Amino acid sequence: MSKIKKEQWHLNTAEVARSAIASCMGGRRKAARSRALDIRSKEYTLRHIPTGIEVSGTIPSGNYARKEMNRLGEQLLQNLFQELEAKVAKKLRIPGCVRSCQLAT
Repeated sequence: MSKIKKEQWHLNTAEVARSAIASCMGGRRKAARSRALDIRSKEYTLRHIPTGIEVSGTIPSGNYARKEMNRLGEQLLQNLFQELEAKVAKKLRIPGCVRSCQLAT
C-alpha cells in the first residue's frame, strides 16, 4: 500500500477577526514635516470566532516612517496568526498538529 500524506492543518482565515488600535502623538504643525517625527504605536488583536480564542500584540511607541510601520505591522500579524493557529489546534485537539505548531513558534 502507498502511504497517503495528510495535509498539515491550517487555520481558516475566514474564521479570524482582526482589530487594531493605533495612536499617534505628534508635534508637527505643517504637513511638510516628516511623519517620522510623530510618536506612533499600534496594537493588533486576532480572534478565532468559533472558539473565542484571542491573541494580541503591540508595536511599541516610537518614531516610525509609514513603510516601517507597515512592515512591523505585517510581521506582528504573521507572528500573531501563527500563535493563534497553535492555540486553536491545541484547543481543538487536532492530531499531529499541536506538536508541529509548537515547534514552528
